[in-house]
Amino acid sequence: MRAALAAAGGIVTAGDVARGFKHAKQPRVEEILDTLVALGHARRTDSGYASA
Repeated sequence: MRAALAAAGGIVTAGDVARGFKHAKQPRVEEILDTLVALGHARRTDSGYASA
């Protein structure tokens, strides 16, 4: 997820990230992205998520 977020190069939604993974469910991806935010590896904006 962290690499996918960095590769996006901008702000993306959890749905955008989930589409890049086979069988990924948006709620689970959002949970992982929130964990990356808590660890300081990503940041959350009003529009979605971005690499930190």
